[in-house]
Amino acid sequence: MGSMDLVKWEQKFAIAKEYYLEFGHLNVPDKYVYGGIILGNWIYLQRKNYRENKLSQAQIDRLNAMHMVWDVIEENWEKMFCEAQKYFASFGNLLVPIAYHYDDIYLGKWISHQRQSYAKGKLPASKIERLEALGMIWDASNSNIASSFPEQAIFFYLSKIYPDAINRCADYGCEIDVFIPSLMVGIEYDGFAWHQNTKKDVGKNKQLHDQGIKVLRIREMGCPELPEPSYCEVYTVNRSYTDLPMVIKTLIADISGLPTLVLPQSLPNLVGMPSAFSRLAMAVIPDPPRYSVNIRLTISASVGSTTKVPSSYR
Repeated sequence: MGSMDLVKWEQKFAIAKEYYLEFGHLNVPDKYVYGGIILGNWIYLQRKNYRENKLSQAQIDRLNAMHMVWDVIEENWEKMFCEAQKYFASFGNLLVPIAYHYDDIYLGKWISHQRQSYAKGKLPASKIERLEALGMIWDASNSNIASSFPEQAIFFYLSKIYPDAINRCADYGCEIDVFIPSLMVGIEYDGFAWHQNTKKDVGKNKQLHDQGIKVLRIREMGCPELPEPSYCEVYTVNRSYTDLPMVIKTLIADISGLPTLVLPQSLPNLVGMPSAFSRLAMAVIPDPPRYSVNIRLTISASVGSTTKVPSSYR
C-alpha cells in the first residue's frame, strides 16, 4: 500500500471510528454514506482485503479494537444459533413454526433455511453436528410444526399446575395433544392447515367422550365449524398466536377444581422471546403448597379477541 493510499486509509479509518463511537459497531450497510464517504463500501473493502491478506497486522488490530466483524455471514449464523439454543432450552425441540419471530429475529425462517441448506449438501458438518445436538429434525414433513409451538405452550403451563399432564398421550386409542389424567381432560390444538376434516375431529372427540374424557379444542381461525354434536368445547385463536396467552388463561380458568391463581392483567407475548415462558410461569404460578383447592382461579374479565364457543358436550 503506497503512501498516498495510507493517507486515504487513515482518513477513512478516522470516519469509521466516528461511526463506531456513535453507533457502537462497524456493521455498516453497503451503500451507507457517513462523514462524506460511502462508508459501507469502505468497510466491505476492508473485509475483502482481510481475506486476501492485503491488510497489515496494525490495521487489523485497529479495526479489531472497534469490534470489526470480518465474516458477516458467519457472525449472523452464530447469532441465530444462539436464538435456536434459547428456543430449545424452553421447548426441548427445534420444531419452530415458519412464522415464528420476535423483534427482528425470524427464527422460523432461519431454521427452514438450515433444512434447505442441509438438503442441498451446503451445510458444513460442524454446523450439522451443533444443530443435531439441539434435536434438529432435517425432514420435518412428518412433524406437525404448524401446531408445535402453541401445543407446547399449552402443555408448558398446564404441567406447572398439573404435574401429571402428558404431552402426546396415546393410551386411549388415539393421540391426545395434552392430557390431564387426574381430571380426565384432553386438550387438542387444531392448526388451520391440519384440521379441515371436521368428521375426523368429531369422530376423535366422540371416541374420547365415550371413554369418559372431556375434550377441549383450541381451533385456529379459518378451521371449519364443528357440526353438532361435537362432543367438545371449542376455543378460537388467531393464526399468528398473538392472542394465545389469553386463550390459555381462559382455558385454565374453565378447568374445574383449579387452585387459586391470580394472573396479571397482561401476559408477555408468546410470539416473543421463548424465555417469556419461564418468566410468565414464575410470575403467575406460585409453589404448589400455597394453593387453596377450594378457591377458583381469578382472571381478567377482558379476553381481547379471544372467544370461547360452547358446543354440545354429550
